[in-house]
Amino acid sequence: MSAAKFYWDVLIIVLAIYNTVTIPIAVCFEPEWAKSSAYIGVDLLFNIIYIFDIAVNFRTTYYVEGI
Repeated sequence: MSAAKFYWDVLIIVLAIYNTVTIPIAVCFEPEWAKSSAYIGVDLLFNIIYIFDIAVNFRTTYYVEGI
């Protein structure tokens, strides 16, 4: 595994941990920060990163040495 793939996976883990905390709070308690444009923008950015992660995983899942 390359260093770039390792750091990419760490980024995805950090974003997933962030989502496991913020999404339930935003849904259950509806705080004011959950309605702000900054939160909505960050949430949209993270969703785009997750979609890009699917493409990265399709490209890097199967590894054949020597190719």
